[in-house]
Amino acid sequence: DRDEFKKLLETCGAVTYPSAGEGTSGAIVQLMHAGIIPIISPETGIKENAPQILIENPSVEKIIEIAKNFSNEEAGKLATLSKEVWQYVRATYTREKFSKTYADFIDNVLKI
Repeated sequence: DRDEFKKLLETCGAVTYPSAGEGTSGAIVQLMHAGIIPIISPETGIKENAPQILIENPSVEKIIEIAKNFSNEEAGKLATLSKEVWQYVRATYTREKFSKTYADFIDNVLKI
């Protein structure tokens, strides 16, 4: 339900996603388009230069520590990070960028 999703976005500042292996997580990219801050492991497949909170060597204890630190962070700092996430994903993860990259792959790697 679209309204429920909008309510959820209005009440959340981050998503925690300690994946063990992905291509590029479409769910995380979609949330980044809404300005949600990704708290992710490197295996999530989001580019390393993306604004994010990285979970190195994920463990339950480490995830709890990061969540507590996030919840104690200044609202202004989180708002700035959220805007950086939104700007980054709008410039990096778009249909146009995907189409260009895919076309380059077909033309230059597969040579079809």
